Amino acid sequence: MNKLAIIATFALSPAVIFAQEALPPAPTANVTKLIHLRYARAEAVKDIVTLGGVHGAANNGLKVLLLYGTPAQVSSAEEAIKEIDVPSPDDSARDVEIKVYVIGASSKSSEVASSPEIEPVLRQLKAVFPYTSYQLLDSTMIRAREGHNASARGLLKNFPNAQAGFLNTYLIGCALEPRSSGGNDRTIRFNKFSFNTGVPDSDVRVSVETDLDVQSDEKVVVGNTNIDGGNSALFIVVSAKFVQ
Repeated sequence: MNKLAIIATFALSPAVIFAQEALPPAPTANVTKLIHLRYARAEAVKDIVTLGGVHGAANNGLKVLLLYGTPAQVSSAEEAIKEIDVPSPDDSARDVEIKVYVIGASSKSSEVASSPEIEPVLRQLKAVFPYTSYQLLDSTMIRAREGHNASARGLLKNFPNAQAGFLNTYLIGCALEPRSSGGNDRTIRFNKFSFNTGVPDSDVRVSVETDLDVQSDEKVVVGNTNIDGGNSALFIVVSAKFVQ
């Protein structure tokens, strides 16, 4: 009798083992986690991370996101939030004040008194170019922001013919690069700077187009164009600085 019982026991053992191996794993308990956001909108973040299976509730005013799901789902959502909740390029952009001076130079006319703020620039021009007189034809100020475009329009004094029947308009356009975290904090970078105008009593159009870097509060001669058969020229001077 005992021998039969032992045999029966061994006969049943594989089935018992098989049944034990076939049992499903115990379910993983869900977890809840509150995430505080710094930059991104909570609702927008929730819409993205819940695509991965985690559940979420968001409040834009409090800038919080409540996550609910398995530990793996919540952990995956947290990693995604770290990549999403970062400053946008415009958050670190600074306001820039740009001043553009249009200077006329001529070999025919006499020297004209100029503004003290451009005297250092005029001294440099006189040391390089052979014109006998220099005068400020106009200046304009432009407010812009890093990563954005700006433009301005104005009127020039009649030049080189002071007796011309009308004033010429000019157009300035500039595109500022976004702020670079690795760049010099005092550098203002223009992806593009352009100046366009005409010559009084003629169909001639003159233009300057370039890219440039300007240090804050620095004045830079960005270009010149000959007119009146080379007897006169226009010089475009740009200064820029960061403003609060």
